[in-house]
Amino acid sequence: MKSIYCFVLLTMCIFTVWLRFSEADERRSLSAPSYYLVVEARTCTPNEATFRGASNLPAGAILTLSVDDFDEDAWKEYSNDTLATVSDDGFFEGRVAPMKGVSFRRNLLLSAVFTPLRPKQASSVLQIVGAKGNHLGGLDNPQVGQMSGENYYLETIARVPFCGEKDTK
Repeated sequence: MKSIYCFVLLTMCIFTVWLRFSEADERRSLSAPSYYLVVEARTCTPNEATFRGASNLPAGAILTLSVDDFDEDAWKEYSNDTLATVSDDGFFEGRVAPMKGVSFRRNLLLSAVFTPLRPKQASSVLQIVGAKGNHLGGLDNPQVGQMSGENYYLETIARVPFCGEKDTK
């Protein structure tokens, strides 16, 4: 009888410990294997596109955003660069205006780029990502690209779907 009591008590203890560890795993914050950058075009008119995004880059990191389109093997620029800063909670948002004499249209691309070189980043950001972006995750990170030498950047693009056009269906 004593061995059955010990067995039940041991089983209950093991179950309680397992339950606590599984609850802790569910509450554990999510992490990424390296730095990431995501952006979404929220609204678009011929005269303005709004965006929002998220990143685990350090707070204060400055991103460069622009609206472009494919032009054979290059880009056709539809806007000048717009800057957005990653907030303490990892989000950013803003607006992009078209270049003078240009109007936004549907199916353009919104590009978001982080580079430690341009614009000038705060020293607190550079201490984390590296002066040349060498801590961004290297080329194992699918969002990282390499500029000349050992300089790295983080980039993503998003489709700008509709820019005020009416559905013709």
